[in-house]
Amino acid sequence: MTAEFTRYLALLTFAAGLGGCAAQDLGSQYEEISEAESRLVFAGPGLENGYRQFLYGQNAHYLEISSGMYGPPKGAFPQAYVRLVETPPDRHFTRLPTVSSMIDDYNLFEGKQITRGPGGHEVNAIGSFEYLEFTADALACVVWQQPFGQKDMTGVGSGYFSGYFCRIGRMMSPGEASGIPKRMDRRRPNN
Repeated sequence: MTAEFTRYLALLTFAAGLGGCAAQDLGSQYEEISEAESRLVFAGPGLENGYRQFLYGQNAHYLEISSGMYGPPKGAFPQAYVRLVETPPDRHFTRLPTVSSMIDDYNLFEGKQITRGPGGHEVNAIGSFEYLEFTADALACVVWQQPFGQKDMTGVGSGYFSGYFCRIGRMMSPGEASGIPKRMDRRRPNN
């Protein structure tokens, strides 16, 4: 992986904070798409028949980036933000940020009192993911990341998912927190 590509990964992590922004705020390389066009599949609890917005774009490094914002049918919570990043066929990620550091990347948690809880590794339809539960003021949340795809000896994969889910209330139980990313999947390109 080139140094420029590694720097881009750091910028991409920063872009996670754009989770609540409208499509026009992200620049001309991103466009709003329908849920059916999105490669994201996420069925978070309390989000059935709720708000959804999906964005897709390809940047100068030919990374394909899909993001989905999810909200409840009424009110502000629960809510989730999920991002899928995929590299060109000849590239892969050599490292990812720590799950704990990802909390600081999202605007939703800015200025809130963060209390980190337990985390771990689990498996969903895509493979192994890492998660961390935490509270942000009166919100109970989980953040996760999941590399997948081709990798070489030093790589973690040719793509990854990351995201968060929050509801109002106390810290989630480990089973509840690890169960949220298990609801994650992706559509294959020709589906």
